[in-house]
Amino acid sequence: MSEQIHVVREGDCITSIAVEYGFDWNTLWNHGANAELKALRKNPNVLMEGDEVIIPAKRMRELSKPTDQTHKFERKGAKAKVRFCLRAYGKPRPGVQYHLLVDGDTYEGKTDADGYIQQFVPPKATRGELVLFADKKTEKYYIMLGHLDPITDLRGVQQRLKNLECSCEVTGEMDEATREAIAMFLNKYDVEGSGELDDALRQRILQEHGG
Repeated sequence: MSEQIHVVREGDCITSIAVEYGFDWNTLWNHGANAELKALRKNPNVLMEGDEVIIPAKRMRELSKPTDQTHKFERKGAKAKVRFCLRAYGKPRPGVQYHLLVDGDTYEGKTDADGYIQQFVPPKATRGELVLFADKKTEKYYIMLGHLDPITDLRGVQQRLKNLECSCEVTGEMDEATREAIAMFLNKYDVEGSGELDDALRQRILQEHGG
């Protein structure tokens, strides 16, 4: 099979694309033909719809084994890790018990000292449900996996602002609601600036969001 081009769809990431074509994600991300994409996006989990990922031709691997014995070959299973932080009023929420439901499987645990949840999930999962048990209350959140756009795109900025509770609609337009969300972010995280969406502000939003 010759080299192919995969056009990124909404919800795609390098891991899910690699599984679709039978590769390890490192093979695709570090493939020379994808060097330009890697330099542009930097994060294999944050691709833009319409990006092109080069899928190399598969190479046949030959192994020499005795013919009078039984041999067992195992294919390494692909894994994807989700990692996100729980915060309240800008501060981490450590030690919160959670149930994370993804593709019919339930993962249980507690947030770490910095409020983070880290969990391996099926690489092609696109949705999840997070249930928190804190202060004798139950909280439920629906999670979209692989749907985060790059911070260089305005939609990616809006998505992160929304996740940071500086709410605005994800329109891809610099509208009044987005300007208000940026002003809320500056105030909430004690960031100096005029509110202009420059590279420095994008990086600070990325830093506070964590990816």
